[in-house]
Order: sequence, then C-alpha cells, then structure tokens
Amino acid sequence: MTRFPAWLLRVAMCFSLASTILTTTPSVGAELSSPAPLEVVRTDGPITGLKLALSHIAPSASINDAPIVLILHGTNVPQSGNAAYPFGGQSMMAALAQRGLDVWGLDFYGFGASDRFPEMAEPASTHAPLNRATDAAGQVAAAVDFIRRRTGAQQVMLIGDSQGSLAAGIYTSRNPTTISRLVLFGPITPFSGGATPQVLPAYRLVTPQDLWGRFTAWSDQAGPPSAIDPSMYEAWAKTYLDSDPTSRTRTPPSVRVPNGPAADGVDLASARFPYDPSSIRAETLIVMGESDQVTTLPGAQWLLASLRNAPHRRLIVLGHASHTVQYEAERFQLYDVLADFLSEGSSRDVSGDVRRHPAPRQR
Repeated sequence: MTRFPAWLLRVAMCFSLASTILTTTPSVGAELSSPAPLEVVRTDGPITGLKLALSHIAPSASINDAPIVLILHGTNVPQSGNAAYPFGGQSMMAALAQRGLDVWGLDFYGFGASDRFPEMAEPASTHAPLNRATDAAGQVAAAVDFIRRRTGAQQVMLIGDSQGSLAAGIYTSRNPTTISRLVLFGPITPFSGGATPQVLPAYRLVTPQDLWGRFTAWSDQAGPPSAIDPSMYEAWAKTYLDSDPTSRTRTPPSVRVPNGPAADGVDLASARFPYDPSSIRAETLIVMGESDQVTTLPGAQWLLASLRNAPHRRLIVLGHASHTVQYEAERFQLYDVLADFLSEGSSRDVSGDVRRHPAPRQR
C-alpha cells in the first residue's frame, strides 16, 4: 500500500464545504454576451507541411480586450466532440464566450480538423507512438504564437484537459511569460498510474461505443442520479466519427487516435513525469470531479503542493462529477468555476487552498 507523507495527509484534512451551491446561473457581476458563431482556422504547426486547426468562439462584439483562453483536449476526442460540442445545448467554449472570454480550442495533430501524421496512413505497427506530450507542447507553442499574432495580445490563458494537461504543463513551465493563468482540468499526475512497458503502435482505433462505455463507467462512480444522459450518445457518436474522414471505412466504424499518451503512461509508471510543476509561474487552478478515477485526490494534492512557485494556486473539487464532468450533468459547475477563475481580478485572499463544491442532486 502507498504511504502518503504527513504533509499530504494534512492537506487532505483541510477541506471545507462551500456554503454556496453552484448552479447554471452565472455569478453576480459576470459579463453575459451573445458569442459569435464557432469558426475553425488553420495555421502552420511545428511539422513542415502539416496544418493545425483551431476552433474559435469570440464574445460579443461589444466586448473589447476580452481575455483570451486556449483549450487543449485530452487523449481521445478532438474539440468538435469535446469543448466545442453543445452538450445539452451549450458547449464549454460557448459558455466561456458568453461570460466575455475569447475562446480558442486546439486540435492536436492526428485529431479533428488538424492534419494527420503521415505515419497514420501506414500500418500502426511500423512506427513509434505518435503525439507524445513533448510533441504536443510544440503544437501548443505554434497555436499560442498564432493567437498572439492575430489578437496582438502579449499573454493568453491555458486550459489543459486530462492528457492535455501534460502539454499545458510542459509549455507553461518553458514559457513563463506568455501564460497568465493556467487551468489543469482533470490533470494527469504521477498518481494517475500508467501502462506496463511494451512495444506500442503509432496509433490505435477507438469506437464511439467503447469510449462512451468508459465515460459511463467513470460517471457511474459519482452515484445517482445518473451523471451522463444516455440520450446524448447518438448525436455525439456521429460527431466523433465525423472527426476522422476514414472512420466509416472500417467495421465497426472507428477513429484513429495517436498513441503517444499511452507511451507517456509508460513513463508515468516508471516515475518519469514530463515537467516540473515548480517551474510554473502562472496563477494556476486545478479542478477535478470528486469521483475522478484518473486524476485522484492524492494526485491533485501532490500537484497543488508542487506548484509552489505559482503566485496563486487553487484546487477545486466538483461534487457528483467524474473525470468527464464536461459530459455530465454538473458540467455547468465546471463552466462557472472556469469562467470565475479566468475572469476574476488578480488579488486573492488565499494561496494553495483546497475547496470542495457540493453539487445539487436535482435540477
């Protein structure tokens, strides 16, 4: 059994329940707007000849100098089926834009509207795993540079979702002056576990049925009522298959997914973490679901303590939520927490605090 150091146990005991339950109603003073329609733009990436795609939703034209945020997706799903997908009628990107943020979402190479690695047209067994976290961080650099050129902004804010948190952490630790605020959402940590060392293929095939089954298994850990609405599956599955032009050429239909995250998992299992959290100088929020089986509470607390040089750091635990809270009933809690952190002033009352938000059981 893993023995946690005394400081970690003390942090675990410092939870206090918030007296306010988050709902879908924006916070008092939040700037509501009618965001622009989603656009997809393509730009050069770090690999010559391959383009990266960025989804973009601007806030209302009446909002000047809107804060800019770039979202990085996780292991399996590009922005079209994730932050840009309108679960229950509103996507994460649209929700943040409605709160006055200029919202961007990057598709890593091999995903969505970005170009595929040439190796993905060949048998997966003939190449090494594609899109390791360090490679993804180079794509983040290209996306940030593009956004800064287009907007004239000196700094942007960054959200790293699950596996995207590794690329976010690597980039932010290497570029301390370009990221003003960092969100690590359901982040991968040394406590997340990892794969047994093995020879891994360049990419793998993922069916929407298998992926949705995994999401449902995770969300079931949050307890009743059901966190994921099964009626959302058919439309989401179509969008997911649409993200890969070759998906319907296979039986069953499946999406090609770069396998670099699995190789990163082998490094985790060997106690190799790809960035030093103490090198991060941006204000940082860690947010996770209370039933997250990937991030885990000890992992989030380790990360919180390791971000010791961030000027302000915070861990928020969302009630009745798992690793895929953006797909779940309590996604509106997530939207509010993200918008509040990304929009608030620079002054803080606390540093390195841990907060738990209980969730309403019914809507």
